[in-house]
Amino acid sequence: MSEREPTPAPAGPSAEPPAAITPPSPSQRKLFWLKVALLVGLLGLLVFGIASIELEPDLGHLDVTLLTGSERGHYRAIGERLAEVAKERRGTLRVTSTQGTIENVQRLVTHAKSPTVQFALAQDGLAWSDEQRQTLRLIARLPSRETVFFITHAERAPQLRRLRDLKGKRIGIGPAGSGTAQLAGQVYAGAGLEALQPELVRLPLDQQLAQLQTQQLDLGVFVMYEDAPLVRDALRGSDLVMVSFPELPALAGREPFLRLGEIPLGHYDPVEGKPAQATPVLQVDTLVLGDGSASHSETVALLRLLDETYPGFVRHNLDKLRASGLKPAPAAETFFENGGPDLLQEYFPALANLIPLSNLVHLVMAISILFNLMGAGHRFALWRIDAGRVALEERWNELFGPLTAVGLSRTDPGVFAGRGPELEALIADFELLEQRCRKLSVSMLVPMGQELTYRYQESLIQERLAALRPFAATAKQGAAA
Repeated sequence: MSEREPTPAPAGPSAEPPAAITPPSPSQRKLFWLKVALLVGLLGLLVFGIASIELEPDLGHLDVTLLTGSERGHYRAIGERLAEVAKERRGTLRVTSTQGTIENVQRLVTHAKSPTVQFALAQDGLAWSDEQRQTLRLIARLPSRETVFFITHAERAPQLRRLRDLKGKRIGIGPAGSGTAQLAGQVYAGAGLEALQPELVRLPLDQQLAQLQTQQLDLGVFVMYEDAPLVRDALRGSDLVMVSFPELPALAGREPFLRLGEIPLGHYDPVEGKPAQATPVLQVDTLVLGDGSASHSETVALLRLLDETYPGFVRHNLDKLRASGLKPAPAAETFFENGGPDLLQEYFPALANLIPLSNLVHLVMAISILFNLMGAGHRFALWRIDAGRVALEERWNELFGPLTAVGLSRTDPGVFAGRGPELEALIADFELLEQRCRKLSVSMLVPMGQELTYRYQESLIQERLAALRPFAATAKQGAAA
C-alpha cells in the first residue's frame, strides 16, 4: 500500500500569502535615533547631577577676588577675615589692597565681566553714574557700619561745639577721590555749609592726622570702622580728641544712607576715659559690590561666607537691599528671600549655575504639563482610532453579516456578488485607518512605551483587511463571469 500523499491546502478566499516585512522608513529611523539621543541626554544629565552633589556642603567652588582698601584699613581686615573663613571651608578668596571705595568702583566698572576681579567693598552714599548703575550689582550690606569721625586737637575742641563754629575753618576730608572726600562733600552740600565757607583740604589720612596734631587743620573727617587701628591709636593719645555736634540727627535725617550711632564713654581707653563721654556719631553702611562676572554659585558662596562671618547678616539685608540705588544681583535677591541658600545652591552648585531652583521648578512643572498634554492627546487619538475601527466593523455587519472574534466572516461568499464596490470602499477605509494608526504610532506625541497600544489597534485592522481582501477578489471574479 502506497503512502498517502500530503493533502494540499484548500484553495479558497481565505488563503493568502504571508505579507512581506516592510523595512523601516528613513523618517522612522530618524525618530528612533532622536529618541535614543533624548534618552542618552537625560541619562547624562542625571550622571552630571549625581556627580555634582556635595554630600558635605562646603565652599570648594568659591574662587574669586575681593577688592578691599589700604593695608592698615578696616576693609583690608574684613577681606583677610573672610579669606581665612573661606580657606577653612575649602574655598579661595583672594584679597587685593586698593586706595579704597572710589578705586574699587572704578576697577569694577573698568574691568567689568573680567575674570580677574569679581567683588569689592565700597562705602554707601556714593552718587552713582549711569554707567555704574548699569554695570554694578549690589551683593549685600555688611551689618557692621562705618563711622564718620570728627577729630580735632584737644586745644581746639572747646571752639567746635556747633556746626556754625566751622565758619572759615580748615577741614581735612581725606585723599582726593576717596570715599571719605565724596561723603564729606555730600554732607557739606546737603547741610548747607557753603555759607560758612570752610576750606576743605584733601590729604592722605596719615598726613591729615599729622596736620591735626600740629593744628594746621582745625578738623579732620575720617570714615572707617570704630575700631580701625588708625583711629584707635590716634584717640588713645593726649593730643587728638573726637568731637560731635548737636545737629548730627538732622544731618542723618537729610541723607538716606546716614544713620545715627554712638561711641560709648571710654571705648578707646576705659581707664583714661577716652572719649570722655558717650559721643553721637554718623554711621554709613559698607556695601559688597559685584560686576556680574562671578557665576551664580560663586555669588551664593560669598553670601554664605558673609552669613557665617556676620551674625544677623540675612536679617540686616532683608529690608535694605535696594536702598543704595543699585540693582541687586539676582542670586542675592533669591538668597535673602529664602533666608539663605536653597537646596540646589547648597548641594548642587554646578547645576545652580545652569538654572536657578525657582526656574528649575517652573521647568519641571512645564515638562509635567507637556507630558500630561501629550498623554491626553495620545489617549484622544487612540480613542478615535478605536472608534473608527468599530464603526467600520458595524458597516461590515450591516452589509454582509456578523464577524467572528478574529475578524473572519461566516457569510457565504455568494452574497458578495454585485457588492464589489461597497466591499472595496470598506477595504479602502480600513487601509486609510491603518495608515493613520501607523502615522500616530511613530509620532513624538506618543509617550515612550505607549506605541504598543497603537500596534495592537494596527494588528486588529490588519486582521480585518486579511479577511476582506480575499472576498473582494471573489467578488471581482464573480462580476467578471
